[in-house]
Amino acid sequence: MEGTDKYEWSNILLEYLPSGVVFEICKHLTWQDIFHISQTCRRFNQLCDKATIWLQLKSLDFSRCMIPLDFKVLDVVKRCPQIGMLKLTNVVSSENAREFREEETTPADRFLLEVLRHCTSLCNLNLSMTELTDNSVNAICTKCEQLRCLTLTDNDFISNEGIVNLLSYLPLLSQLHIIRCTNVIPMIKHKDEGKVLTLKDIRLESCELFKANVSTLLKSCVQLEHLCLIDNVVLQGFPSNIPNTEKSGMNTLKTLKLYSQPDMREVNFEKMEQLESLKVKDCPQLLHVNMWAPKLHCFQIAKCDNLKSVNFYDVRLTEINLSGCENLSLIGVDSPVLKSIDISDCKSLTSHQFLIGVNIKSCVDYLNMSGCNKMNSTDIDSIIKEFPNLNSFVFGGDHLTNAEISSVDLTTLCFKANKIMSCLALNIPTLKTLKCDKCSGLTEQHLMDGLLFGEKKNHGVEGLETLIKDIGDYTPFRGRVGVPGLETLVLQQVPGIQGHLLSDSLSYFKNLTDVQLKNCACLKELHFRNLRQLFTLTIESCNHLSTIKVHSVSNLKIMTLKWCSMINYFNVVDVNLLKLDVTGCNFAHFTLYSAALSDLSLSGVCTQPSHTLSLKCPKMTELAINKCNSLDDVTLHRLFTDNPNITCLTLSVSDYIRCISVPSGVTSFSITALKRLQAITMEKPIKIQHLKLNNLIKFTPSSRVDILNTCSSTLTKLEVRAIPKEQALCLELPNLESLTLDQGIDLVELEIFCPKLLYLRIQGCPRLNHMLLQLNKLSQLQVNHSSPLLALKTMVLHVLHVQHVANVLAHYSPNLTTLEFKGSYVTKEYLCELGRAIDNLVVVNLYSCNLDQDLEDCNGSLVLGGSQCGRTLPLTVNMHNEMDVG
Repeated sequence: MEGTDKYEWSNILLEYLPSGVVFEICKHLTWQDIFHISQTCRRFNQLCDKATIWLQLKSLDFSRCMIPLDFKVLDVVKRCPQIGMLKLTNVVSSENAREFREEETTPADRFLLEVLRHCTSLCNLNLSMTELTDNSVNAICTKCEQLRCLTLTDNDFISNEGIVNLLSYLPLLSQLHIIRCTNVIPMIKHKDEGKVLTLKDIRLESCELFKANVSTLLKSCVQLEHLCLIDNVVLQGFPSNIPNTEKSGMNTLKTLKLYSQPDMREVNFEKMEQLESLKVKDCPQLLHVNMWAPKLHCFQIAKCDNLKSVNFYDVRLTEINLSGCENLSLIGVDSPVLKSIDISDCKSLTSHQFLIGVNIKSCVDYLNMSGCNKMNSTDIDSIIKEFPNLNSFVFGGDHLTNAEISSVDLTTLCFKANKIMSCLALNIPTLKTLKCDKCSGLTEQHLMDGLLFGEKKNHGVEGLETLIKDIGDYTPFRGRVGVPGLETLVLQQVPGIQGHLLSDSLSYFKNLTDVQLKNCACLKELHFRNLRQLFTLTIESCNHLSTIKVHSVSNLKIMTLKWCSMINYFNVVDVNLLKLDVTGCNFAHFTLYSAALSDLSLSGVCTQPSHTLSLKCPKMTELAINKCNSLDDVTLHRLFTDNPNITCLTLSVSDYIRCISVPSGVTSFSITALKRLQAITMEKPIKIQHLKLNNLIKFTPSSRVDILNTCSSTLTKLEVRAIPKEQALCLELPNLESLTLDQGIDLVELEIFCPKLLYLRIQGCPRLNHMLLQLNKLSQLQVNHSSPLLALKTMVLHVLHVQHVANVLAHYSPNLTTLEFKGSYVTKEYLCELGRAIDNLVVVNLYSCNLDQDLEDCNGSLVLGGSQCGRTLPLTVNMHNEMDVG
């Protein structure tokens, strides 16, 4: 009898799930998904034909149908009478649809009418159908009394009258979107004068819209909360002539979006009591924005190049962003909670007008005024003093030749986009973060002058020497000048930085924890010593950097060195790094001594015989070295000796390694493209669990057998890739759970004796003809990532249970002709299933198998006819040495 196995494929494969579970899954699928799974097998086809599955669908979306035939869409709709949301696009008309034709209607009208007859519970209707007319609108009014949301898109025939009727006969409609309906000049109002609408959300896009239309809309929609107007030609402004005492949408509107209004010139609101968000974008003719909105907390404006004035009275804005408004010359903001101001690139705004315009300055902690050409160097200091709680300040632009900033409150300063400034003099004892971005005119000496002394020094001939000596007037930070409290320094695209002065000067900043140097094209060398507080060091895309030395920086934990091309000398010693990232860098001489680093990945070391590599990291457990062409046996042995706790080792691309003695603590060992490798030895006790052998052209099959035998008792995961000229492979690994075999281009025979195998991946073996597989449980084996073995003709399976394996074999070995089972439980029904699944299967041999009664009565052989297997060729079954089942 066949035993019960909790890992059987009947509990894993979808097609064997109970019907109740399938129904529960289908609740979360779309109608298209249900059709797709119905085509996978006969059982799913029958299940998906049941009304239970379709009745539970609540929404139908036909917008992604490549060829939406009307009769097929109707068939789906008829199956789902309970849907609340329906989305339709243009359908392809057919003879079946013409049965409902009436002469005064279009085919689209007739189709929609038939759909609505079957959808009595619609709440949300989205129609993108070009040929719908007012007849369809009337049908919606009649059939969809519960409709709450309606979207009409890309229509050429629905008229204004149809829209008015729609609004008048759908009392529950709260959302209306009209998008690219060319025949509509929206009149959003009730058919009967004096009656109002329940609309709360309106979107009008790509239609002619006058100010009078918007005024009518606001008067009719007294509950309006969200209004979005997009690409409405002719509209020149938002109506402001509605009396405050009259009930209208002006009193309830919460969000307003004005996008792509080519003719709009002004936005004026005298009173918008509930407005919370205003977003204006791509209005090239807009000149003025004026509003009184006590609840306004979000204002966004973009691509309004001609904007000249902005005035907000009694608002609750926490931030205002007017970046890029080059013609803005007048600003007025009255907000007691304003914290952030961005007026970058407002080239017409003067400092006087700006300071007058911001009425309440006490809460502002962020100010960006970079690119404001009418605000010169002398204005910067006075502006900062006007904002008592300013913490973060951004400034810059080519109009500034120098800057002197004094403050006792600033903590963050960003200077950007300047080509001519020669001095950045800072006297800010509270400054913690400084960022210089795209400052091509700033030299290393002038930068250090400003940070250490708060002014530009005239060093003369001995500038380099006197800068770093504490003598006379050159004592850094004397008299609370400079930035003694600096914690983070970011230099990005500053070509004047070469590294020598920077290296010597940073030791004066006792609180410095983070240094970032990015895209500094002339940076050549860095020498950091005794920076006791430095925690993070980042260097990116500095292509001329040749030397980096970090000594005795005990608090350094994170170091990033990326995309810096070839570095001649990398010397980092006496540190406690926790993370080192050297992506995109090559090294001629690499030295690293870190007491805390646990994992390291290197690429491009020892690429030439003269290059050196030295690592001393006693806590390192994971080491990967890639592209190390000249790495040799001696250097590799020294690495193992100096780093005795390595457990995960990866080596790839070397021309000199001939022999590897793997340390005893290694549990994961991966080697790739070691062209001269001939021998691998294992130090005892052997602990290797994961082994990867890839493209080892000098490593003989006998050597591979020896190493597999050596670690057979511990190995659980094996990857063997690129084994050309090898025709037979036998693997006997009692504890192996995962096996990957790739690029065995000459492999003909494969035998796997791995009773605990759970994962098998075989690909790139185009000549594999014979395969033997011995497992404890075939049902738990995962083969999802394997490629079909098209050349496989013969397979031997030595397993106990083989039920449900037919479909798997049919996919992965479609050309199988001979199949052998050893020690398996086999039934006649299962053999018929094999015949139906594998068309080319001719012979099945059963050795020492447990057989059901039908097979026991066959006296050693059986021929299953084509009718029994569902195919033309007969299937021959040979039984040898059968065991009697008690």
